[in-house]
Amino acid sequence: MQCGARNRKPVSAITDRAKRYRANTPECRPPGPRRCELCGSPRFLVVDHRDGDETNGAPGNLRYLCKGCNTAKGSEMARRGQGRRTRQYNPLPLAGLVDVAQGLDIAEQLSRRKNPGAHSPAEYREALAVLEGLIPGDPVEARRRVHNTPASIRATAIANPGGDFGGFSFSQVAAAFAGGMDDKSARAIVREVRDSGDLPAYQREVWRRRRARYGRSGWPGAGSEVPF
Repeated sequence: MQCGARNRKPVSAITDRAKRYRANTPECRPPGPRRCELCGSPRFLVVDHRDGDETNGAPGNLRYLCKGCNTAKGSEMARRGQGRRTRQYNPLPLAGLVDVAQGLDIAEQLSRRKNPGAHSPAEYREALAVLEGLIPGDPVEARRRVHNTPASIRATAIANPGGDFGGFSFSQVAAAFAGGMDDKSARAIVREVRDSGDLPAYQREVWRRRRARYGRSGWPGAGSEVPF
């Protein structure tokens, strides 16, 4: 069988990882002994593309390398500015973007059916208003919605509406990490920030402020105090 004959998608429509899988199929593997072409090792072998272009699956462009030599070759090519970064996702034609958008919309609707909790701070506050009798509504449904609302949305809706980090301001989160409040409150804030997924954003903001104050390294000089 000719290399690539069994494949349904063209090479331009698959990820780089899929191209590596194709290069390892029996009809595409390099000829000759299974040894690293550079060091001769018979262990931990991978199929390498000589020119660094994984779309080029021609037999003459494939060879066996051990993982160590393959990594060293990739680093050297990157240092010289050759090759390109690995493409992790399948490329999509422009016409396919509509299908993707529709699929995401369907997935969101299914998610809402599985999770009866509030999906936004506004929905959560509305359910609370029903329970408090401030607006008409089904109290049983409102109670179920409040009970199943994620902690990150509850924090945003109540603790500090509009806060950037899990519903809290930068100064609140900094105080929680630095011991500037009682342990119970600090643990609650740290937990909400982590659960909301905003911890990396908070860490980036810390270093942005440090660099703005101390320069590119973000570290103070001798005798200075770090404010965070």
